[in-house]
Amino acid sequence: DAIGTVTKDSEADIGYAQEMYDLLEDQQKSLVKNAGVIEESRTAYNKLYADEVIELIKPLEEVDCESGEAINAAAEAYNALNEDQRALVTNRDILLSAPERFHIAKAQRGIELIDAIGIVTLYSDSDISAAWTYCNKLSEEELAMVENYDRIAQAEEELADLQVEDCIAAIDAIGDVTLDSGSVIEEVRRKYNRIKGFRCELVTNRDILFAAENEYEKLVTQKRIDDMTMTVGETFKNNRWEITLLKQQFTNKILPDNTSGYYRYYNASNGEIYLDLTFSVRNISESSKEISNAFQDCVVDYGNSTYRKGFSIIDTSGSWCDTIYSWQTLGALSTKKLHVVITMPAECRTDDKKVTVYLKMGEEDKMFNFK
Repeated sequence: DAIGTVTKDSEADIGYAQEMYDLLEDQQKSLVKNAGVIEESRTAYNKLYADEVIELIKPLEEVDCESGEAINAAAEAYNALNEDQRALVTNRDILLSAPERFHIAKAQRGIELIDAIGIVTLYSDSDISAAWTYCNKLSEEELAMVENYDRIAQAEEELADLQVEDCIAAIDAIGDVTLDSGSVIEEVRRKYNRIKGFRCELVTNRDILFAAENEYEKLVTQKRIDDMTMTVGETFKNNRWEITLLKQQFTNKILPDNTSGYYRYYNASNGEIYLDLTFSVRNISESSKEISNAFQDCVVDYGNSTYRKGFSIIDTSGSWCDTIYSWQTLGALSTKKLHVVITMPAECRTDDKKVTVYLKMGEEDKMFNFK
């Protein structure tokens, strides 16, 4: 009677009752009117575990290629039962047949993915890839049931032939290369890059693509140089500065604007010369700005070498040449003529080496060709 309602916690009570009953003599056992409760309770106890497994097996009546985890969970639970409990699992045949049906379902899914490729076009790449990826994950047993497996390789060959033909046509359509040809050339390059292995050699006009890429790169480089290059009279403008190049020259002296009387000037040392860039600088913002922010890093290409150079900013208004220091400002909407002066060897004026100055102005690189 102490066993009571059977739960998963009843094993100890059932076992104890059985142990006490077994200690009785036969005559004593005949006096235990409810001895059958022990066996009934044990059966009920085993059925609790069996019923759980039965519920896990029920969904496996129909399996698909996603049923693997459910099959493993049901099998693991079934294998954890004792023999008496397993005997109460009324649908275990469904579990025993589930693995085979699962393999068949996976193979069928592969067949369906391959059938979905259909007639191969230039847009079949994702379908072919999906079929390859899926089938490569199948076991040998499953793959053997994919009756149309060879169609994947065939479709891939057909797609490769179409890609070659499409790339050849796209290259022929490039035409004359201009600065507007970038997106066209990039698209053709993408088509070419999709072609694999030896088939690249089947693109009989690919040299035209390579030449077009080189020509476009030259045009872009020249455009970048043209955009960077400032010549006398040109103006650079951003949200802070409006800077016009007034003059560029080689010179031994930086003279003030007024030389009619006593004046102070800068004179290059023996063996040196100045690269003088004269600008009209206007602060177009609504507050004073440090003049040093208008002109920043300086690099000089001289011959085949590149030099990072310091420079001076000089105010030549009046009869004095004054160096502008980092703390000096230009008022809002004010304009000043300033010289950016770079010291170089004197021979750079007369030798046959090129001289190009790169000056960062208002966060943008500008180029000045001296010779």
